Amino acid sequence: MQQDYLQYQQPTAAPIERSARSGTHLAAIFFLLAISLLYIRSNVSRSPKQLNMAALDVKTLSGRPLNPAAFQGKAVVLNFWAPWCGPCQAETPWLQQLQAAHPNDLVVIGVDNDPETYADAALFAASARVTYPIVQMSGAMVNAVGAIDSIPTTFYIAASGKVVHTVIGAISEARMESYVSDALRR
Repeated sequence: MQQDYLQYQQPTAAPIERSARSGTHLAAIFFLLAISLLYIRSNVSRSPKQLNMAALDVKTLSGRPLNPAAFQGKAVVLNFWAPWCGPCQAETPWLQQLQAAHPNDLVVIGVDNDPETYADAALFAASARVTYPIVQMSGAMVNAVGAIDSIPTTFYIAASGKVVHTVIGAISEARMESYVSDALRR
């Protein structure tokens, strides 16, 4: 009796074929990564390092100028916001508490950059019992800080005018307190 023995052969991996399309995909991924890094780098470099608060032409929503002497020798929290912005509204009570906790050392300023929402901003500030000034965006502010593309955007500024922290987007109350402490110390 004859037996047939089947031999088992281990399968071999098929050769990997690289098409021209996979090279194109890889190049596209690297291109997008490079553009993203350049965008992030350009946004970081646009943040001002120093702000002269007296030169910002700060006016209330009604157009009344704020006295620049109110900022001298004090840290400043410059918060760009809008009355329709939910995260901005969430930060408002925390900003109010910070202003109340440091009345002699800190000035909180809310900046509404859209003239069409000044009336809504004034109504919101009144209903939220905001005591810190809500002001208009001025040309001098745009020159100093650049265009504000996202709100809230907040600058934490030491009494010397040094921008200690720049935050784009909402942050926690604890982080906000920490950044104010940093601005007060410098």
